[in-house]
Amino acid sequence: MHSGLLTQRITVKREVRTSDGAGGAAVSLRTVATVRARVEAVRAAERVQSDRVQGVATYLFTIRKPNTFTIGPEDRVVWQNTEFNVSFVPPAYDLVQWVTFEATRGVAQ
Repeated sequence: MHSGLLTQRITVKREVRTSDGAGGAAVSLRTVATVRARVEAVRAAERVQSDRVQGVATYLFTIRKPNTFTIGPEDRVVWQNTEFNVSFVPPAYDLVQWVTFEATRGVAQ
């Protein structure tokens, strides 16, 4: 793979919990990074949830291995104004230059 294939811009976001002072927590999303990526559609399906048909799509995102953050299943990715849940990230190795992970759109956050 070469960097010329990273034609899309994605934003990686992570949940941040802050105390609300009343024993609970407020949850917000913080932008971790905006990076270039290769995006590939993997599969799409429909499922019935709460008596409604909902479309679900899974994509593969490939980015340069980041030095300043790690990406994991707790993260979200925004691509073309659509939010995806990161669902699978394979183990990273020191010599790997690229990270490919799976993310799904159309599922509960």
